[in-house]
Amino acid sequence: SQYKEEGVLAWVETDFSLSEQAPMAVNLWNLYRSRYISRFVQEAGLSIIPRLPLFTSNPESTTWHYIFAGVPKRPPCLSAELQSGLYGPDSDKNIEACVYGLQRAVRELQPKSLLLYHGAKGPGIVDRCNFPSDLAIIMVETVAHARRHVREDMRRIEKKYG
Repeated sequence: SQYKEEGVLAWVETDFSLSEQAPMAVNLWNLYRSRYISRFVQEAGLSIIPRLPLFTSNPESTTWHYIFAGVPKRPPCLSAELQSGLYGPDSDKNIEACVYGLQRAVRELQPKSLLLYHGAKGPGIVDRCNFPSDLAIIMVETVAHARRHVREDMRRIEKKYG
């Protein structure tokens, strides 16, 4: 495929967001679209890294009945985004949802590794998860978070050298 010719070996599943406030039909439709595009890309020869939609902290939520649908047990890698909703008035609740969702995903799906796209709060969330020691964690900073580090470095250099 054209992607492989360009050196792309894997595809992180497309994010059609799920929401606790959305009707179940909308969430199922969004999950279906994510899985369908992944299957299409897989047929083009790329490996798929399933994306975990982490949006509910309620262990009794009906979303847990379908949120992992189509994701095989013991995949080589799972991905999750640790950024959206982690700031603002509901941040504490949403951070708890991320911790709960990551722990549940690792327990139920038993991946070999996690690919986590994160902002400033990502490392703290991972620290709270108490993952198994043999689980490989790959942390990738968001562009905005990485730029923040560059700006901080530039301020230090300007302060030191005027």
